Amino acid sequence: MLSAAALWFIAILADKTALSPLVKLLAQCVVGVLSIWGGGLYFSSGAVYWLWPLLGLLVLIWGINLYNFMDGMDGLAACMAVTGFGTLAILGLLQGHTPFAALCGLIVAGAAGFLCFNIPPARIFMGDSGSTLLGYAMVTVSVIGWKQGLYSVWTPLILFSPFIVDASLTLLLRMLRMEKIWLPHRQHYYQRWVLAGFSHRYVLVAYLAVMVACDLAVLAWQRVGIGYNEGIPVLACAGFYALAWLCSRRLITH
Repeated sequence: MLSAAALWFIAILADKTALSPLVKLLAQCVVGVLSIWGGGLYFSSGAVYWLWPLLGLLVLIWGINLYNFMDGMDGLAACMAVTGFGTLAILGLLQGHTPFAALCGLIVAGAAGFLCFNIPPARIFMGDSGSTLLGYAMVTVSVIGWKQGLYSVWTPLILFSPFIVDASLTLLLRMLRMEKIWLPHRQHYYQRWVLAGFSHRYVLVAYLAVMVACDLAVLAWQRVGIGYNEGIPVLACAGFYALAWLCSRRLITH
């Protein structure tokens, strides 16, 4: 909670003043160190014990910025929070872990209340203080549930894949083109769909459909009762995103 409060304070400053990307990155590194070691988001044994301190820090920083990058259209970030954390809450209830389900439920309640005023055309906006905090929660809450054995590591990756795939693929392509990745841009796929002439509501509904599909894939596979091997949902989602990417390129190009 202290780490989240520190991150929120830095994000408030970023909303009010023009903080440099380096200052924000350094602050996020400090928050990441506090979270992993002070918050108990580490592993005491196994191969992950040697990799997680650095890997976990990179994952946390990327998750914070990933969510911030994707908060560029009305309702998108709030919908991701409602669907992603809502499914995590259901998984917690199915495993009989009420505290974890309650934590996720509180995030869903806050995001749903915000969404009522953020649906296009939005009357209020999230800003860095909202998006970075949700990105922080996306990583930390996912790790907490994973450590407690409520699901496998693939589960949150599938649930939040609408954001993870879009942001990660966009960043990778910009790096390959030798662009300055820390500068603002409009190359995310949801932005490109809007620039191609699709309305904000249309794009939001399309992304919401993908979010719900990912949630149902995880819950359906959980219902089958074949342990926590999400191999089939992972492959299905990968194939779906590959097809969606090809279709989006064709539609946006033509």
